[in-house]
Amino acid sequence: MTLLSNRELVNRHPHIFALGADGILEMYCDHHMLSTLRTCEAKFYEEQLAHVGTKTSRYFSLEFGIWLHEALDKYYTGWKKFGQPPVLDEWVDWALKLWNEMRMDDFAPAPATLTKEMRGDTKKYYDFCKWDTKGAITRLLIQYYAFYMNQRMRVVDTEISFGRAGEVPLGGIKDVYFCDDPPVRCFLTGRIDLLVDNGTKIGPVDHKSTARFDGYESNDFDPHEGITGYIFAVNSILASQYDHGIINYGQIPQTCNSGWIHHISLADSEPRFKPTLITKTNQQLEEYRMRQLRACKRVYELASSSAKLENYGAVEFATDKCNNIYNSPCPFRELHRQTFIQREGTIAQFYEIKPAWNPAAKKEEKK
Repeated sequence: MTLLSNRELVNRHPHIFALGADGILEMYCDHHMLSTLRTCEAKFYEEQLAHVGTKTSRYFSLEFGIWLHEALDKYYTGWKKFGQPPVLDEWVDWALKLWNEMRMDDFAPAPATLTKEMRGDTKKYYDFCKWDTKGAITRLLIQYYAFYMNQRMRVVDTEISFGRAGEVPLGGIKDVYFCDDPPVRCFLTGRIDLLVDNGTKIGPVDHKSTARFDGYESNDFDPHEGITGYIFAVNSILASQYDHGIINYGQIPQTCNSGWIHHISLADSEPRFKPTLITKTNQQLEEYRMRQLRACKRVYELASSSAKLENYGAVEFATDKCNNIYNSPCPFRELHRQTFIQREGTIAQFYEIKPAWNPAAKKEEKK
């Protein structure tokens, strides 16, 4: 087995590894990386270490999520700057313009298409917009605006990238092959969409959309490593700011043990919005840290064990996910159906090598 040196790891996977000022290897992993690893090691390897991806294609759910995310970021940026939401008509007009710029209507069914004939992304588009796209968008935004316009909270910031400066340490792991080597320092990275202060506590807000409410929204994200990670990150950052005298709320350090999920239903019926409070104890946050650290150790093993995948026996396959992962076939199903000797040819024909995942990337700037 060929082992990569620390320098080779940094050169090959700079989105995960770096050398600290003291020469010790550092790892930076976010929720997407670690949850993918836990879901299926083979999928993690392809996406994060080999950077294999499907040839460029568009998906309505993904691009709708991007559109909605940008619209809500615009809404809360207004809150941050002026202490109130932006002018409603201007916000809606901006969101409609963005919809057109993203060419979202490319997913629309052809005129006179029967509902029973719609499939895939076309069906998802129709379920949200029906035949009145502008009306559906406008209603969703106006209803969101009215539901949250009187909320009592201060927007601390939006689009907060964290981690590459070592703000959220997870701990250290020792090289599993050379135990006399110094530990590998591990850090959590990510990007929080929205951070608010409701007067009694500071916490992250994560928006989650669904086709329609089924009554179980409050249970769907508790437990959930995503929102737990945001709570852990904010708690860690607040503690470090207090320790350095940057913020001070008297004798008691400000901490974060909770966050909110803002559920959004795309079905044009009431209710369309439900906030859920997620609370974690210090013990639960510590258990979260330990889970991420164990996952980081496995990332390190996979990344350092070989400069290149030598056979499919080197990674675990969660074959129960091949035909249904997040309600769709795994994008690597066709690749992994072939023998390893056909790997390069299959990738060349049906896949492409893509840039490394970077959770800190932002269109205009990095915070």
